[in-house]
Amino acid sequence: MKVATSEERRSTKWEVGSGKWEVGSGKCEVRSAKWEVGSTRYEVGSTNLKMGSTKYEVRSGKYEFKNGK
Repeated sequence: MKVATSEERRSTKWEVGSGKWEVGSGKCEVRSAKWEVGSTRYEVGSTNLKMGSTKYEVRSGKYEFKNGK
């Protein structure tokens, strides 16, 4: 799965497996999901994510994505 661009992310919702993304509200709950950002892959199992426009927090660490085209 590819994450939409920063512009699309603002008003886009995803439903993957039993998890749901609500990017507009900046909240994420994922139980079983995989997605690709840039050339990096992330696999999340049974993890709660709190998403702002540029920050992703995962059990294994923190990932920050810069806004840009």
